[in-house]
Amino acid sequence: MARLTLKPGAISLAELRRISRGNDGIGLAEGWRGPVEAALAAVAKRLAGGESLYGINTGFGKLAKTRISDDELATLQILFHLLQAKFVAVVPALPESEGGKADAPDAAAEGTVHRAEAPPAVPVEVEFSQAFVARKLDDDTKEVVNPKAVQYMAASTKVIASRLTIIKDGNETSVPLTRDTHTLGRHRNNDIVISDPKVSSFHARIDRTLEGFSVVDLKSRNGTYVNGRRVESSRLKAGDEIRVGTARLVYKIDYTSSAS
Repeated sequence: MARLTLKPGAISLAELRRISRGNDGIGLAEGWRGPVEAALAAVAKRLAGGESLYGINTGFGKLAKTRISDDELATLQILFHLLQAKFVAVVPALPESEGGKADAPDAAAEGTVHRAEAPPAVPVEVEFSQAFVARKLDDDTKEVVNPKAVQYMAASTKVIASRLTIIKDGNETSVPLTRDTHTLGRHRNNDIVISDPKVSSFHARIDRTLEGFSVVDLKSRNGTYVNGRRVESSRLKAGDEIRVGTARLVYKIDYTSSAS
């Protein structure tokens, strides 16, 4: 895979076309990561304050003043990724029926109004092929399973019982961490659902590790914070406070024991 190094403010149309194809790795020129992260934080702050920002949570052109909700943005992002993966395609709209709507006759001249009759219903038939041939699937195990893989908990020396205490609007709720992965977000399909407009649909993930648990941000709009510091991934220690939106989650360890 070719790598494309970008310098903000000096991106050509050819580079934008390469980015849209999704075939190149993308990196930032040296010295630009700090300014880009500062700009991203400034945009995130304005979005968190409920502002409408052109092209980010609004449409384009005539739709520039139309605000797009977070749920609609999440749907559009899913559609974009499906398009990129070529799972779906954009096709032209179906053409209108020939002739369109007929002009109504002059009622004063004719004395009556004639209405167009609906076309007769056409029966629909569905036939199933009798000679159905099941498609043979290629064995792709080697693509997803590494022959050198080992049980990732085999080297664990501790048994840790942990939980998250969710603090929101003065109420506390404890969630035991019994699985290898727990997702957090506003969408109801998450393991831990947080009803907060500042929380992304799938905001963050809590993963089990050899030494306990770690939190991983899922490219959320407003970020994931541990003890007041924005993180992409962070190992959790007892008493650490995770903040997503206005909700606070405190990581607690109830029991630690040797596995031997």
